[in-house]
Formats: sequence, C-alpha cells, structure tokens
Amino acid sequence: AAMAIAADAAVGQVVQALRAAGMWDDTLLVLSSDNGGMSGGYNGANSTCGGLNYPYRGWKDSLWEGGSRAVGMAKLPRAARVADSKPLRGLFHVSDF
Repeated sequence: AAMAIAADAAVGQVVQALRAAGMWDDTLLVLSSDNGGMSGGYNGANSTCGGLNYPYRGWKDSLWEGGSRAVGMAKLPRAARVADSKPLRGLFHVSDF
C-alpha cells in the first residue's frame, strides 16, 4: 500500500506541474505497472520473495498470466478525444523504455 500511495503522490505532482505550465491538455500520460511478482525463485515453490500473483499462475519472466498481466492506463490529449469515446476494456501493449 505504501508504494501505491507514493506513486499516487508522485503522479499528482507531475499532473500539477503540467497544469501549471499549461501543458496538461496536450499531454499523453501513460502509466503501467511492472509485470508479475517473483514467487519463490524460478521453481515457484515456497514463496520467499514476497510475490503474490493470485489468482493467476506463474511469476515474473514466465509466460503465464501471473508474469505477463499488469494494469495500466492512458490519458489522451484533448485533441485526440472524441465526443462518443468509451473506455477501452481490452488489452494494450507497453514496452519497457
């Protein structure tokens, strides 16, 4: 929970700075999490690394959903939005930068 609170505060500071600079309406903001947690090393037994990917199986660096599924969001610039746009409930791909 502490990491989520810290990330929320940091993103809030970035948004405030973009608004203060008059850049918020022209900004594409993309947030994504890292893929999956470690589950007891690479054999998955006796979790000692603190990772919990439930209800998905697998861990970081595996091809199972527990290692590849992650949350993310994107805020489009005002110019890219359309009046009848709806939230995307599907998949999108983000590569490590």
